[in-house]
Amino acid sequence: MNETQSLTTINPGLNYHFGLRLAILEHFKFISTNNIDVIKIVIGIDGLPISKSSASQLWPILGYIRPFKNSVFPIGIYWGHEKPDDSNLYLKQFCVEAKELLTNGVNINGVIFKVIIDGFSLDAPA
Repeated sequence: MNETQSLTTINPGLNYHFGLRLAILEHFKFISTNNIDVIKIVIGIDGLPISKSSASQLWPILGYIRPFKNSVFPIGIYWGHEKPDDSNLYLKQFCVEAKELLTNGVNINGVIFKVIIDGFSLDAPA
């Protein structure tokens, strides 16, 4: 699995993929995996304007691990003056990585943990 973070063009803006796997690993650097057998991810997607005086907007893909809802992490973020033209391209890196994690789990300190997506909260670009 490619663990590099990447900046890509998704018309009419730019998209940066931080990575879901890396976020999970970073989260569990600080929190014990004791008493955890399944990692439950909640995903949120919505657009927001950067300011009233600019057409710039962000479309972040955010996540948290249930039950740690106060520890939200970025998975990806799109910036542009309009919504992404193609929501499939916008979601592609996230979907590929999520499918890999759902299929194979994640290795944390030599232990493979099953990963599930436990919920979505979204307003996908039309």
